[in-house]
Amino acid sequence: MTITLHFKNGESVDIIRCRKESYVFYGSLPIVIPSSIHEDLYRRDFTLNAIAYNLLNDEIIDNHSGIKDLLKEELKKVHKDSYLEDPTRILRGIRYSERYNFTLVDENEMIECLLHLNKLDIFKINYNLLGKINPIEDSYNIHIKMLNIFYAMDKKEDKEMFIKNSILDKELKTAMSKYLYEEDIECSLHLHKNNYNIYNLLGKTSCYYRIILAWNNRLQYKIINFEKYLKNVQLSFNGNYIRSIGDINGKEIGDIIEWIKRIKLCIGIKEDKDYLKKHLGEIKDDVKYKDRKF
Repeated sequence: MTITLHFKNGESVDIIRCRKESYVFYGSLPIVIPSSIHEDLYRRDFTLNAIAYNLLNDEIIDNHSGIKDLLKEELKKVHKDSYLEDPTRILRGIRYSERYNFTLVDENEMIECLLHLNKLDIFKINYNLLGKINPIEDSYNIHIKMLNIFYAMDKKEDKEMFIKNSILDKELKTAMSKYLYEEDIECSLHLHKNNYNIYNLLGKTSCYYRIILAWNNRLQYKIINFEKYLKNVQLSFNGNYIRSIGDINGKEIGDIIEWIKRIKLCIGIKEDKDYLKKHLGEIKDDVKYKDRKF
């Protein structure tokens, strides 16, 4: 029902036919058929998105008082059962509300809708997790709310649908996908206890991914430890310094750097350069024979 006109000046315009939607059951994909502009506007998520302009008559079509709500900075549904038909409208409402500082007029209805869908086993949510405070991020902004809703979902298929929703930022989608499909990091975190391994597991992950992990009670202390004490740990020297104080080849340099990093993370030495100079011989021997079996 959509065609695109491409003009010689490089511009393009999408032309979309008016359509109406009906739902076999709440939360299902809609049945879409051609319609009038009035029926098309009726299917919109919020009244301020249900406004059109008639090019022929030079007039605004605003059957649902969208302009009034826009001026009042209010988000309202267009019709009854709107949120039950398409629960993602709730997510869009949260995002619009946070982004533009608009009032969610239907907030109580949205909550009731989620409870109802939960009873129907549609968009099933663990309400013990919903709204749970995150130990590494206390600013409950829209991104954290979205991550929390995602984490509180019980069913994998709901999480997959949530990730595919266009309202989410790319970084949020990436973090959610990593959590959902790449379980090796989470499993490894349960097994490893020393700071060096935790640092290597989390060092290249995004803050959004770590926020999701931090809702897991069994991993909380490891995530907090990383955020507070490990995340910014760096050595005060590089390979050139190691080369300057001893006859050491390239592979050994890399191994020595990792050796000192391990000690700094696990023991907490502050003067890593002095420690290296004092224990260089011992470190070289340890690196040299680390894989040898006796």
